[in-house]
Amino acid sequence: MQFDWWTFALQTINFIVLVWLLNRFFYKPVLRAIDARRQQIDKQFTDAKTADDKAGAKLKEIEDDRAKIAAEREQITKSAAQQADQAARARMVQAESQAQALMDDTRKALAREREQTKAELHEFALGLASDMARKLVSELPPDKRSEAWLERIESYFANLSAKERNALVAQTKNGGAVDVITAGSLPAESADEWRARLGKVLGAKTNFTFDVDPRLIAGVELHFSEAILRFSLQDAIARLHDKVETSGKAAQ
Repeated sequence: MQFDWWTFALQTINFIVLVWLLNRFFYKPVLRAIDARRQQIDKQFTDAKTADDKAGAKLKEIEDDRAKIAAEREQITKSAAQQADQAARARMVQAESQAQALMDDTRKALAREREQTKAELHEFALGLASDMARKLVSELPPDKRSEAWLERIESYFANLSAKERNALVAQTKNGGAVDVITAGSLPAESADEWRARLGKVLGAKTNFTFDVDPRLIAGVELHFSEAILRFSLQDAIARLHDKVETSGKAAQ
């Protein structure tokens, strides 16, 4: 078998050209495509890892938010329960205060009604006593009605101190008159007796005038220029009324 160097050389040249063509137009583009694909895959892997890291961070953030929301919900629930309890206590205290105020107002109203009833009963009793006294006095003879009161006046002056008696006597001097006010008109004889007996007490030169005031019921009032001496049932009833009122206020 004969070896053909030209054929070998041509085949060698063809092989070199083929390798060059493959390297030029196939191998390098394929390598570049493979590198590009690898870079793309690496980028996708990096992006996926970044996305996974972001997802993990987001998940952790979501879990933290959930924990915060749960804590806030628990705090809100606890605060709402505390507020509801405080509101209930406040309403209870307010209700107790209103009930106490209502009881106090009721007690005060009952006390006022009781005092008013007592005052009305006192007024009725005093009015009844006045009517009975007026009726009893009206049945006495006119000359007897004044005798007891005149004796009471004499006793009153007898028990006065010298200073008090002189102060009253001084008011009758220099024309100072004494007005004798009685519940009923005095007969002339009784009026003369009053002048004589009062003159012994206040002085014989004392000027006496007489007048009538049925409101006295019974008794007399001596009106000086600067003083009034009362000896009447009206005055006694008025003092009794004041005493009853004072006792009622003290009892409260």
